[in-house]
Amino acid sequence: MNKALEISIMASNCDAKWIDGTIQGMGRGPGNVKTEDLIKYFFKKDRNSKKYIKILSKKFLKLKNIYKWGTNNYYYLSGLYKIHPTFIQMLISDSRYGNFDFTHIIKNLKKLKAKKYNPNILYLAMNFYRNKTVKYKNQSPNILLKKNIIIFGNGKSLQDKNAIDKKLFTDSTKILINRSNYIKERMVDLIVYCHPLRLITDMHLLKKINKYLLMPDNSIPKILQKKIINKNIVNYDLKLGSVIKLNKNYITMPKPLGLIYSLGYLVSRGINKIYIAGFDGFESNNPFKDETQIYINQLKKNFKDLKIISLTKTKLKF
Repeated sequence: MNKALEISIMASNCDAKWIDGTIQGMGRGPGNVKTEDLIKYFFKKDRNSKKYIKILSKKFLKLKNIYKWGTNNYYYLSGLYKIHPTFIQMLISDSRYGNFDFTHIIKNLKKLKAKKYNPNILYLAMNFYRNKTVKYKNQSPNILLKKNIIIFGNGKSLQDKNAIDKKLFTDSTKILINRSNYIKERMVDLIVYCHPLRLITDMHLLKKINKYLLMPDNSIPKILQKKIINKNIVNYDLKLGSVIKLNKNYITMPKPLGLIYSLGYLVSRGINKIYIAGFDGFESNNPFKDETQIYINQLKKNFKDLKIISLTKTKLKF
C-alpha cells in the first residue's frame, strides 16, 4: 500500500536499530522499502551515497520492468482487504490467469477471508467448483463403459511396452488423465480434465480433440465453457471439501486430482474394479505423495468393494 517508508520512519522513531531495504524495492510480490528512499530520508547530506544509488537504480529499474516486482493496484487491494500477497503474485505472474477479471477475483478473495495462502481458495475465488446447488445437466452423451477399465497417467513406467496385456488393452474402456507422453489421445475412449490450470493450459488442444471429455462442466466459469466447443462433454461436477463424498452428479474432494476425480466418477457408475497404469507415485520428500495416498485410502474406506489394480510399478498402495 506504499507505506513501507512511512512505517520504517515510525519504527526508527520507536528506537528500531536496523531497517531493511532493497534497491528499487526489489522483492517478492509487492516488494520492500526502497533503499534509495531510506538514504534520501536518513542520510540527506551524504552525496556519495546518493551518487551510487542513482547508478544502481538505473540498472535495477531495467530488471524491475522485466520482472514486474513492486506494488500495483492489485497489491494495494490485497493490503486493504487483508489478502495474502501470494494470491496476487500467482495471478499476475502466470499468463494462464489472463482470461479472468482480477478485480472480481480479489473481491471474492475478500469474501473468503484469504489471510493465509491456500491455492484451493484461489479456485473458489475464480468461481471454479461452485459449491452452491445447480441444476445438473443431463449426463449425455453417455459413454458405454466396458467390463474392464484402465486409467492412464503420465508416469515413466508406461515406457515398458509389456506392462499391459494387449488383450486387456483392446477389451478395455481406456481413460486418460490430461495428457501423456506415452499414451496418445487417439488410443483412448475418454479424456479427463478437472484441474483448472490444466484446463486453461490445454484449452487450445481441447478445441481439436474429438474424444469424449469428462470434466466438471457445470462447475467451471462461463468464460471457459464458451471456449470448449467439444460437444462430447460428459459432465461430472466437483466441489471442494475436506472429506471425499460422491453421488451420480458430483464428487466432493479436498483437491482437484485427476486420478481421484476419475475413480469417483467410475465408482458413482457402479464400477468396483479399476485398472490404472502410469501412476508411479512420488518420492518420499514430495508433499503430493501423502495427499494422493490419503485420498485413495478415503475412497477405499468408503467403498469396501473397490479394487484398484496397478498394471505398472508404483509407490502408491492400493
